[in-house]
Amino acid sequence: MCLYSSLACAQSFSLDGLTGKTWRGVSGYGGTDYMGKSLSISQNTVDFKVWRLNAYTDVTIFVYDMYLSDTAPDVFDSTQVGKHNTGRFIIMNRPYNYKGDYRNDFIVEEIVSLSDNRLALKATNGNIIVYESE
Repeated sequence: MCLYSSLACAQSFSLDGLTGKTWRGVSGYGGTDYMGKSLSISQNTVDFKVWRLNAYTDVTIFVYDMYLSDTAPDVFDSTQVGKHNTGRFIIMNRPYNYKGDYRNDFIVEEIVSLSDNRLALKATNGNIIVYESE
């Protein structure tokens, strides 16, 4: 519900509109001139692929657990994975071990817009990253 009629209500987005596609980054992230980036979203995970533009065979894949939420949490709640089909935020986490130190790569990105062939996500640093479906 909106508090003021002059303010736009925050839109909630459906998981169905995000899944079943590969989204290729086209603008808004550092390295667009030398690095490719894509993501594929499923009910429970986001697969990020990163590669040098001149060497697509050198691909790094990061797999994050994921859920949608209407609010941006401060910590990842693994009990929410796969439970929400709509939300304004994509909540992601990738636990990993670095030199014996257990770490989490926790990411929250706001869905700014979504169409059949275009996705815009707002990163925590304020950058709007635009993806197009392949």
